[in-house]
Amino acid sequence: MITRYLSIVLLFFSLTSLAQFQEDFSESLTHPHQWQGDSSYFRINTDEQLQSNGPAASGKIFLQTYSNALTDASWSFWLKLNFESSTSNYTKVFLAASSANLLDPQLEAYYLKIGGLSGSKDGIDLYYQKGTSQTLVAKGKEGHAAGNPVTLRIKVLRDRQDQWQVYSDTLGGENFQLESSGIHPAVFTSEAFGFLCVHSSTRRTNFYFDDLKIEGGFVDREAPQLVSQVYQREQNGWLLSFNEALNPLSVPVFQTGGVSYTFPFQWISTTSALIQDTSSLIKEGTAWTGELTGIRDRWGNTKSETLQLIKPKTVQKGDVVINELLFNPFSYGVDFVELYNVSEWYIELKATKLKNQSGEEVLLPQILMEPHVYRVLTKDSNAVMDFYSLSVGGTFVPVNLPVFPDDEGEVVWLNETDDSIDFFSYTQSMHHPLLESKEGVSLERVNAHDPSQWLQNWQSASTSSGGATPGYINSQAESGESAGWLSIEPHSISPGIDGYRNYSTIRYTLPKTGGSLRLDIFSLQGNWICSLQPSGPADAHGMCIWNGTDANLQPVSTGLYLIVAEFFHPDGAHLKIKDSISVLLR
Repeated sequence: MITRYLSIVLLFFSLTSLAQFQEDFSESLTHPHQWQGDSSYFRINTDEQLQSNGPAASGKIFLQTYSNALTDASWSFWLKLNFESSTSNYTKVFLAASSANLLDPQLEAYYLKIGGLSGSKDGIDLYYQKGTSQTLVAKGKEGHAAGNPVTLRIKVLRDRQDQWQVYSDTLGGENFQLESSGIHPAVFTSEAFGFLCVHSSTRRTNFYFDDLKIEGGFVDREAPQLVSQVYQREQNGWLLSFNEALNPLSVPVFQTGGVSYTFPFQWISTTSALIQDTSSLIKEGTAWTGELTGIRDRWGNTKSETLQLIKPKTVQKGDVVINELLFNPFSYGVDFVELYNVSEWYIELKATKLKNQSGEEVLLPQILMEPHVYRVLTKDSNAVMDFYSLSVGGTFVPVNLPVFPDDEGEVVWLNETDDSIDFFSYTQSMHHPLLESKEGVSLERVNAHDPSQWLQNWQSASTSSGGATPGYINSQAESGESAGWLSIEPHSISPGIDGYRNYSTIRYTLPKTGGSLRLDIFSLQGNWICSLQPSGPADAHGMCIWNGTDANLQPVSTGLYLIVAEFFHPDGAHLKIKDSISVLLR
């Protein structure tokens, strides 16, 4: 453990960022990187170099691209000045600038000035600029930017101790020699790297740039972000992973209810730590919420966020059940199996398997289920949601299910030791007998606590639900409430759109689940007016609305009307009830 810890510490302080930027100008000024500024005054020539193409008059033109490299970084590039530099013709290469406008009077920047004097004195000088103030950081060798033409390849380094080093090859190759060095500690947020050309009318097309490469660390002002939290059962802890390297002296502390808790922890990598609950503060199957503090990145940015540590139970028989099955989908649909956590615990499904009647078996991914939530296993969630409007998107888990035949079959759910978690044997005849077509209709569990093997515990999903309820409460779910019949509110309506008693709401509770309900409106003379609920499998609880119109959506005459509710059940039960609704003048 000591060796690992020391190696991680060394990694923290020797590691340079892997962030990298390369541009060889082989494509365009918009790809692979977006170059902006005076873009109309630059072009990519036939040699795939960036070349100036300034206006006919003397002036300054620049081109920049986004870069936040500043500390622990390196820059390298090739350039050619096809003239002898002077005070009227030279270039500035902005390594890091606080603004995309390189002519901003408030600009803070580091830049190389190449040329700009005359004759043998022209060199490669590093400056720090703040507003109109210019500070020489490292003076280059005189004459290294003299001649006609001037061809250079330059490399600049800055480390974490603010030490700058400038290297050059005056022949344009990669035989770098130290040009100059200096220390300057300015830290600001860099927004740009860029080239600025100061030119006369005769030198406006004679600046060339190529082979830009930026590597290394950036000034980081953002706190580290937690990207994942994975419970490690064998270590009785949680692996916390962050989006960047952390300071190895960080000590994670959790605060809740005014009390601070420091869990034992160990660094797993530069970006992750294992937090262990050695004192069993958090009970299995529960979640514990606290404020995580004490996390710092290597720039000193601190992290504080509310974190929920979940210690899930391993799934046991009765914790999670098979709750709904679609085995005969529409032509362009797919099968699905819905699981439901009936317990009050957080449950972990790890290394569980689904098997069909033929022994075909698939391993399920690891799934965390919160109390009383659904998970829908299917190979194509879109092919399910396209057909069923009550689908809940966040509940789907991609799984290539075994084949479940359309006529009859089995769904066997096993744990990692092949013990049964749940088992459901189905046949097509379990569907409601009044269904015109069983295609696209699921079988729903009526009571999650009753055995899966009870045939009466499964019913066809209601027609009003669309034939299935993946990720949503089953349309046939038993509520445990006493059976009732019809409630009508109000009993008198005044059809219209004024918002006052424009319609009546008819609520029903079936005497028993799995039945068929038909609701119709009749006149006192026995003439049929319209149907509110066509005959077919109905929700255990539901509602209809009548707004005083007939089957052709035409307003009915004022008077008294009858609502007739008729209930049928496959076991032979048949109940019928009548009630009245008055339609009044407006």
